[in-house]
Amino acid sequence: MYCHGMAMLAISEALALTGDSQLVSAVRRAVEYSVRAQHPTDGGWRYYPGDTGDMSQFGWQVLSIHSAGLGGVHVPKSTVDGMHRFLHASTIPQVEAEIETAVGRIDLRARAHG
Repeated sequence: MYCHGMAMLAISEALALTGDSQLVSAVRRAVEYSVRAQHPTDGGWRYYPGDTGDMSQFGWQVLSIHSAGLGGVHVPKSTVDGMHRFLHASTIPQVEAEIETAVGRIDLRARAHG
């Protein structure tokens, strides 16, 4: 998944920066693979499709999905919702921040666990 995330970031950035329509199909397929590989419960990504999430792998996916969105490629709401779940489960309760991405605002304010 690391190689996939890095490769998807490269082609997604190329699409977002150039608007080259020849890249749309490849970026769309890369996003579809990431969507299928996302853990269905925790919303993260790891070494293999369906593994529970890992923050470094999650970072590559967020960056590449963000760039795909900037290039006009649709990212399903369920994928973004999963990203929110993963972030909320991974943050310290005192953290208060938000990230604005091409696929929507991600609220990083953690809820108290327990």
